[in-house]
Amino acid sequence: MKLSFNNIEKRFSGLHVIDNFSQEIEDGKLVALVGPSGCGKSTLLHIAAGLETPSAGSMLADGRPVRGPN
Repeated sequence: MKLSFNNIEKRFSGLHVIDNFSQEIEDGKLVALVGPSGCGKSTLLHIAAGLETPSAGSMLADGRPVRGPN
């Protein structure tokens, strides 16, 4: 499954956690998210899993939008 993150932003109560993240991950590729505590790694994974909705931007799985909980 190809994942496409397009200009993803996430804000919580005015705190900008993810700012303009874009990346394409091809099927079969291994990806590691590395960074200091609080930089948005888990939040990005929650968006990828559909557990969170981005404040801006979009995420596609095989060209179809991934929507957060509603």
